[in-house]
Amino acid sequence: MNMIDQIIEELTDSSKSLMGPILKTKVLASRIGNQEIVDWADKESTGYRDRSDSIPAYRVGRAVYRATLQQGSVTQPDAPLPLMIFDDETRQQFFTPRIEESVSALELMAERGKDGGNMRKEYAEDICQMLTARIQNNAALKIRIRTLTMIADISEVVQVLAAIRVKLLDFMIKLEKELPLLEKALKSIGSMNEEEQEKVANLFNQIIIVNGDHNSVTSGKDITVL
Repeated sequence: MNMIDQIIEELTDSSKSLMGPILKTKVLASRIGNQEIVDWADKESTGYRDRSDSIPAYRVGRAVYRATLQQGSVTQPDAPLPLMIFDDETRQQFFTPRIEESVSALELMAERGKDGGNMRKEYAEDICQMLTARIQNNAALKIRIRTLTMIADISEVVQVLAAIRVKLLDFMIKLEKELPLLEKALKSIGSMNEEEQEKVANLFNQIIIVNGDHNSVTSGKDITVL
């Protein structure tokens, strides 16, 4: 069985971890000579931890934000944070939830939360202070953010894993269809011509990346599943 067939077989078995197909994809990409796919496989394997990393659109989730808000002498614990008090840039930078963890970590989180539950992330005090400074018209509102927590349903993790599985499967099926002699070419490293390499790169970007270029700030404690 060739490598593409192996990857397809593992991806179509939902009981199997995604790590095997991703690591095989890295080997395949290395033989093809496509560094972009190698880098993608590395980040899916180890996580998107660098703040400068942009992430694929399928790793952008949905969340709600709860905060301890102080307005004058009144303190509201565990209150919903009204995001419209911030400008568009701040909402994009701070309130676009990035699901950054490695695939193995996401699979563990999904297993722990299979009966339901939430992911929670506590934001650091300096981020709360920075966000307070970014509240529009705060000279009049006088709002201070004391604590901030992001809460997302565990189904967001399940959705990310499903997207990776489907997209990688689609990519392999397309490779098999568009480049039927790929495995033969791979027997001699570097034997793919420029046109074939470009086709692989285009398929990868069309099917998997669709990069949302989300570089939101995520400073705070690690995500926990409750």
